[in-house]
Formats: sequence, structure tokens, C-alpha cells
Amino acid sequence: MQTEETLGNNYTHSEHKIKNSKGKEISLEWKKETGYKRKYQFREKRNYQVAQQSIFLALLNDYFEIELLPPIKRSNVATQLLRINRLVHGEDSILFNLVVEHRCNDLFQKDIENGVPIKTAMRRMETYKISEGLHLLIDLLFELGYIFVSRVTKGAQGSQRIETVKEIWRNGKVILEKSDIEELGTQINSYFFNEIKSQNNCTISKGLNLLMIE
Repeated sequence: MQTEETLGNNYTHSEHKIKNSKGKEISLEWKKETGYKRKYQFREKRNYQVAQQSIFLALLNDYFEIELLPPIKRSNVATQLLRINRLVHGEDSILFNLVVEHRCNDLFQKDIENGVPIKTAMRRMETYKISEGLHLLIDLLFELGYIFVSRVTKGAQGSQRIETVKEIWRNGKVILEKSDIEELGTQINSYFFNEIKSQNNCTISKGLNLLMIE
């Protein structure tokens, strides 16, 4: 089995060159290495988004029952985002999936109005589903008194911003840092997926104290 180091060495030792449309020589080794690096960066980014989502859900679990849907398909590239159906508090519920869908449709229409080609706008929808799902969880937690230290990056060519949370505060103190989000979020994601395996529509009972935070 090839390790990442072995793969990197394989790319480094490739010396084939091609010419672009302007006659300039381009190293195929460089193109392969760049492609490998991008794949690795995508996996890192997605894994952190997954960890954030699971941390946010664990915090919201102090206030809500969480209804999860089974994944449409399993990912072999990265850990996987959860499909959230509803958040339930007593007689009240937030139709999470529906709210995110409405937000994404609004962004899609805005893209079309701004002259974005339909194929590009449709491709962006997948990114919007992730970013808007995370933004909605952050919005709910903010209403409950949580404060976030985040890095916000603008999407490419005017697409929606992406917020990456570095710290989470409550009552004037840091309760979770980036390393906590990565480690605990991954563990909680595994817990949620194990629960989903046992039933089609999974309900996570309220108040499980998944993070053990006082």
C-alpha cells in the first residue's frame, strides 16, 4: 500500500513535460502534485466542516431532540456530513432541511440574476447546502448565547462566504478551541452515524451531554 510520502515521491520523480497552447513547457509532475495536494486539502477542509457540524449539534442537543436522516451514499474520500431533518423542542420544531433548502434556492436565484451560468449555479448549490447548513446551526447557537471566533472566506467569483469556527465561547470563557472541535467533533460524528445505522430515521434524544461541558 502506498503512503502519502510514497505517493509524493512518485510525483517528484516524474519528469515528463508537455507544451501548453503558447508553446511553454509544463511539468506533468507539477500538475500531478498539485492535483494530489488539492485532493488532500479538500479532504482536510471537509473533515473540519464535519467536525464543526457535529460539535454544533452536540451543543444544540442540550435544547433540542435531533432527527437525522440516513446518508444518500457513503463517502470514501472524507468523513461525512450528517443529514439533519428536524430539531425538536417540546411542541415546537425547526424544519432544518427545509429552511436550508429555501436559503439555497434564494442563493441560486441570486446567482442566476447576477448572470452566473446555470451549470455553474447548480454546481454551487452543493457548496451552498454545506455552508448554509453550518450557518443555520451557528445562528441557532448564537441565539442561545454562544459566541464564535471565526475566519470568514469569500467564495470564488462572488459565491457565498464560508465561515470556519476557530473558538467557541460561552459565559465569557472559551469552551472549545480548534483542536477540541477537530478531535471531539470527529468522535461525535462517528457516534451519530452508528446511531443512524440502527434505524432509518434516527432521533437523538435531548440532553445527552455529548461534550461533557458544564
